[in-house]
Amino acid sequence: MVDFADLTDEQKQAVTSLDRNVTLTAGAGTGKTTTLTARYLRMLESSIQAAAGDDIPEAEDILLPENILTTTFTERAANELEESIRTDITDRISELDADEFEAWRTIADELEDGYIHTLHGFCARLLREHALSIEGIDPGFEPIDEDETAALIHDTVGTVLEDYEDHDATRTLAQRFSRQQLRDVLTDLLEERPESIEWAERWADASLEEYIGFVETELHPIEREEAADRLAQPAFVDAVSVLSDMIEDPPDIDTGGTAWQRVEGVVEILDDGFDDGVPSRRKQTMIAELSRHLTTSGDRYASYTGAKTRWSGHAKKDAFDEAIQRLVEAIKPEEYAVNVDLELEANSFQLVTALAELTVIASEEYEDRKRRQNVRDFSDLISFAVEFLQADENEAIRQELREQFEYVMVDEFQDTDPRQWDLIKLLTASEKDRFDAQNVFVVGDAKQSIYRFRNADVAQFQETAETLERTSRTADSKDNDCDDDQLSTNFRTLPTVLETINELFDAIFVEDGEAYEAAPQRLSPDRDDPADIGSVEYLPVPTDPELRADRFDHYEEFAYADPDDDAELEAMALAARLSQVLAEPYQVYPEETEDDEPPEPRAIEPSDIAILIRSRTKLKTYERALHDAEVPYSVASGIGFYETTEITALLNLFRAIADPQDERALYAVLRSPLFGFTDDTLARLKIHDEPLWDALASADADELASAHELLCKWRRLAGVSDEGTDDFDGSWATLLTEIIEDTGYFVSISAGDRPQQAIANVEKFRERLRGWSDDGVRSLTTLVNRIEQHIDLGGRESEAETSEDGVQILTIHDAKGMEFMFCVVPGLGRGFNDKAALGSGAVEFEQVGNQHAVGMKAPSQTDPFEMEDTIAREALRERRRREERAEEKRVLYVACTRARDHLLLTGLHDLEDDDEAASFTNLEEPDPDSPSSWRDWTQPELLPDEVCAELDDVNHVQRPFGKGSYRVSVPTPEAELEQDTAQDDPPVTLSPAPALPESRFRLSATDLASLLGGYGEIQFDEETRTAYVEAIEESPDDRHGEKDLPDDEQQADQEQTIGESDEEVSPRVFGEMVHRLCELRPPEPQWTDLMTQTLVDEDAEVELTTDLQQRVSQHARRGIEYVEEQTASKPVQQQYDELYITAEFERGEIAGYIDHLLITPEEYHIIDYKTGSVTSEEIDADAEYYANQMKAYAVALHQQETGRDVRASLIFTDIAEAWETSWTADEVEAIEESIHSDLVGRF
Repeated sequence: MVDFADLTDEQKQAVTSLDRNVTLTAGAGTGKTTTLTARYLRMLESSIQAAAGDDIPEAEDILLPENILTTTFTERAANELEESIRTDITDRISELDADEFEAWRTIADELEDGYIHTLHGFCARLLREHALSIEGIDPGFEPIDEDETAALIHDTVGTVLEDYEDHDATRTLAQRFSRQQLRDVLTDLLEERPESIEWAERWADASLEEYIGFVETELHPIEREEAADRLAQPAFVDAVSVLSDMIEDPPDIDTGGTAWQRVEGVVEILDDGFDDGVPSRRKQTMIAELSRHLTTSGDRYASYTGAKTRWSGHAKKDAFDEAIQRLVEAIKPEEYAVNVDLELEANSFQLVTALAELTVIASEEYEDRKRRQNVRDFSDLISFAVEFLQADENEAIRQELREQFEYVMVDEFQDTDPRQWDLIKLLTASEKDRFDAQNVFVVGDAKQSIYRFRNADVAQFQETAETLERTSRTADSKDNDCDDDQLSTNFRTLPTVLETINELFDAIFVEDGEAYEAAPQRLSPDRDDPADIGSVEYLPVPTDPELRADRFDHYEEFAYADPDDDAELEAMALAARLSQVLAEPYQVYPEETEDDEPPEPRAIEPSDIAILIRSRTKLKTYERALHDAEVPYSVASGIGFYETTEITALLNLFRAIADPQDERALYAVLRSPLFGFTDDTLARLKIHDEPLWDALASADADELASAHELLCKWRRLAGVSDEGTDDFDGSWATLLTEIIEDTGYFVSISAGDRPQQAIANVEKFRERLRGWSDDGVRSLTTLVNRIEQHIDLGGRESEAETSEDGVQILTIHDAKGMEFMFCVVPGLGRGFNDKAALGSGAVEFEQVGNQHAVGMKAPSQTDPFEMEDTIAREALRERRRREERAEEKRVLYVACTRARDHLLLTGLHDLEDDDEAASFTNLEEPDPDSPSSWRDWTQPELLPDEVCAELDDVNHVQRPFGKGSYRVSVPTPEAELEQDTAQDDPPVTLSPAPALPESRFRLSATDLASLLGGYGEIQFDEETRTAYVEAIEESPDDRHGEKDLPDDEQQADQEQTIGESDEEVSPRVFGEMVHRLCELRPPEPQWTDLMTQTLVDEDAEVELTTDLQQRVSQHARRGIEYVEEQTASKPVQQQYDELYITAEFERGEIAGYIDHLLITPEEYHIIDYKTGSVTSEEIDADAEYYANQMKAYAVALHQQETGRDVRASLIFTDIAEAWETSWTADEVEAIEESIHSDLVGRF
């Protein structure tokens, strides 16, 4: 339970400042979650106290969880915060008086429905609650995650490039990109939505003049104002004046020298008025030309003065030399020596517009696919939510939400999409265009912003802080002193470690830098260290073979190692160092103690250690090194799940089962741990050059024959047997279980280097198979294609998490928000990734002001086959590099601040000069001004010259560092560790075959009508465990041509109802023609075209006669007129045509299309067209039948939880008569229960 008295003064201020906005900078380990929990509870507590007075507070008088909106960055953070609040509330309830008990009990009961979400989770909830008021959102939409989004985009781009292969845009881009490159660029652009779509729509139809103007204005490497200011400097103008006079009236010297020619060039380049200080395009060009003229390869010349031999002691030489020197110093040509070739930019224009045009096409196809599948990605959730709240017609809803959320808290704001701030402003401001709220609490830390690749904008945190502070200062709040809103007391890290981190990042971070740079923040340690165990260590790993051979005679394995990659040296040294740490052993403090006594340190265990890697590129290298050093480890965020040996074998098996003629897959399976045949054995099978599968079938050896029998058995179980039998039971997981049991696969893979990980990976694969079975994947070929698609998307799948007790390896991003007793950060010398955003570095895509721009290479003016960098590409690359380098500082900070008791840094070091002695004093110099790795920032601080000199003679150097200290150690041999033999043979158990899934029903609304009307009966599919309805006699549907399923599910029915006669159209096709006219309502002259198109779409071999046209038109007019009458007679807020909607039940779902839906403040009005032949006397009977269809729709609408009543109308277009009924919200709820119990009882 959070005790307010235990909070720091900074925490207390953050908790109690409820009457103003707060932007809280929360440093690493400063108790942010505790503060959020305490503030949440203080809000509730204050409300209860205000409502209490002398009476017991009523529920409607107190603040409830539904009145506090809290967004977090991850689901894990949301769950942790909610659990922390729930625990505290539970503890409070047990100690409360009766007066407050009911209030807190109500809050506890309501917490489950409170608004503690990720941003995407909140947006999804908002959209669901208001789906029928949002154009483009179907109430039954499903959010798709990042992997599903990537798969859909991948498929979409592939289709677009095939369908638009001959499009002008595609042909233009083919001159610059290969097909795969273009696919990658387009895929990456779609993943950058919505910014990429805004860019594409801006430039798809732009003119060359617009583009060149944009480049000169926004991307030119020299600002117009800066160029004008430089050229107007008095020192520069005076120098030019002196030199111009000399050129106009030359002294009596030899003017053929280089210095004289440079001055002549300067005078020639400068136009009249160069010094007027007025910004212009010409001055940009002028200063660039001038700077290139005065430099060589971007650097100054060694000398600019005149040669003595040419001036021969002339009196004006000193004036000449002084003037040219002043000119160079004033202009600083090395800063502006850029190539400004606008013709090259013009060459790139057609590539830019072609890419924009193709992006628009791909985006439209992607949107269409999402619409058809009724799914929305994460980007959509934010965009739709913001657009919904921005719309004028939804102002009443916006104000309602503003009143509902009395407080808004945003966690990890530094890592969120800038659009979140747009959303928060809309939810809190009294007016959309003016922020004036006083109830926003934003917490974050610019130093920990590490999600730029997800569009996180660190500058947004500072901008938001300024906005909130400005608003609070202008408001009449009790406490508007915002300057001290920070948490700086660190509860995580021991003093020595924390002070060393403080000192290091005081040097790395930039005070008062650019918006994308984080400022340093010194944290104060709260922990003490009575046993003095805290440590920081740096392990420099030299790569030079000569230095290693000369210096490391104490560590021969390292001294004479011949690695394929230098990273192997670092991994070897690190693994050896960890073996020493475990053998010594180092001491750590337990995380928690049962009393207030200072904790006693204990010996470190492997699981206390975490290796935080920047990326997974070298993961296998670290795994091998730890294995060789006999250091136990587990991978928390591995790479290449599908590339591991145990999973590759199973993938090849599934490929071979699906197609035994796939010799590559079959060969790999036979030599894998599944069978274990040698290459020699398999080579003998191929001696007669017959197909491997045929050779295996005819093999005499018992082992080979057994292998063939097993493969045939598995093919039969997978439903692909050559014998034509199909024993597939619907579960791919069950098939895998059978394979594991038949082969003893777990025993085989347990003999490998990492048995626990291998078994965990197979279990994860089994769960994946179970999921694909649940998704309805019934074909083995489809299953294999689905898996291969995941692999094609870039190997995003990480290995399974294991419970193995060992050193943890995980990425820095995965470690965010976590802490470890002993933290290792390797790779300080690893080069930064310097690739552009799109197409593996092919195209730059960066923000410029309030818009985005692309930069790519373009054909050279002299050689169209040679591609050169454009101004746009160079400018955007420099912007990206600056921001990425700033983020690299923050990533290193996040990694270092995960440490509790110990921090170990490691990095590779090359030699500066091969000609110098092989020594630590000759290590490559760092370049902090133009960094290419973390080493460029850390080496000046941790490895100064005096330390390097000592390392030539000693293995360890201890050094004070600010208020902290650290040790530098060179690589030393590994220590022998005592092995826990109990873990040598991991338990091998088979998971039980999966239980049969619960039986469910899946019906259309017309199925329900058919069933309850006695025209159909329940059937049950044992394989899918799904109940469905099968017609047993003709129903009114056959007369009215009812369609109530998606197109793909309607196909089978089409085959039975279409083409009965060439002369007469079927009722279903006739109904489809009427429905389309009522839905689309084109101008009447276009009705014939739409009827014709409908016949084509429905494959109806029927002539569109005049009589048929007239009959369809008459029915359509009656339907349209009825809708117009209803619309005119009531305050309609929204209306939909052909709305696909789903009623969800505990054991199934009922779905269908509502022909037309009207939404008023009080009710939903369902309008359904019935186009069959009917008389007035038959209406009641038909209506009784279709009432059940309408009830299903009513339930689906009621589940939107708006509280509206439901009215249903059947308009019989044959006789222009309507039938109506209605239900209250309570009646619909009863209908829902009745339908569910009836259906479940039937199967």
